Formats: sequence, structure tokens, C-alpha cells
Amino acid sequence: MLRPAWARGVIDDTSTALICCAALLEELIAGGIAGIEVLNQAFVMVLPERRSQSYQLEFLFEYYVKMLWRHSAALKVSKVWESIVQGLQIYPSNPQLYDALVEISCIHTTPNKLRWIFDNYCQKNPSVSLRNPSVITVGEVSAGPPVDQSQR
Repeated sequence: MLRPAWARGVIDDTSTALICCAALLEELIAGGIAGIEVLNQAFVMVLPERRSQSYQLEFLFEYYVKMLWRHSAALKVSKVWESIVQGLQIYPSNPQLYDALVEISCIHTTPNKLRWIFDNYCQKNPSVSLRNPSVITVGEVSAGPPVDQSQR
């Protein structure tokens, strides 16, 4: 019933809620992996270029990441990581996906690698991790806390 509508790009709140309910039901009956598989099948029904154009699909992807996170002990970390990164490529302004990336990174990676990932997705030059956050050096100019000249 949903396949033809989703293939044509007709994605509404009702169909999204139906898929979330089906995934939750499968999660409760057969386990988390079965619920995740329901969501995977839903994403296959949608053409890739239409994924970024739908608020409903963005919501569904957030639900998918939450389900992955709940069952991350039963999954490989790389599967959860790849899904979050894929979501950031489709929905680069989604704060929940950034939150999930930071959460998984705090457990499974170093801060420098996380910084590199953010720089890579924001298409910026690599940034520098600072050990002393009160002093920021940019080129030859140094900005930091005000220095009282009378104490010199």
C-alpha cells in the first residue's frame, strides 16, 4: 500500500507514523534488529534524490538513528557510525544527527578525529585543537584575556 505512493514521492505524516508503528511493533515482538530492518525497507522504497526533500523522511531517519542507538550493543559500532554519517550527508543541518555523532564519538573515538569529521563535512580547512582555550592565536595576532599593564 505504501510502496506505490512512496515511489511516486507521496510521503505524508500518516504513512511515516505507520512505518514508525510497524518498526516499534517489530522491535517489541522480534527484537531491535527486526525493527531496524523495517526502517531500512522503508528507506529503500524512496528514491535517493527525494530523501533530502522531505521533512517526514528526515523525522523517520531520526527515529532510525534513535533505534540504532538503543540497540547499539547488538550492532557493530561501524554500522551505527556509518548510518549517522550517511544521515549527515543527506540532512546536514539536523541537530539530532550531530548530537548522535558526538555521543557515539565520545565513546568510540578521539576528539581530534571528531574534529576532523566536522571539518570534513563542513568543508572547512582543518581546525586546531587548543590546549589553552583562553588564548587563541590566529596567524601573528594573539587574542586572549586582558592583561593588566600595572602587574608587569
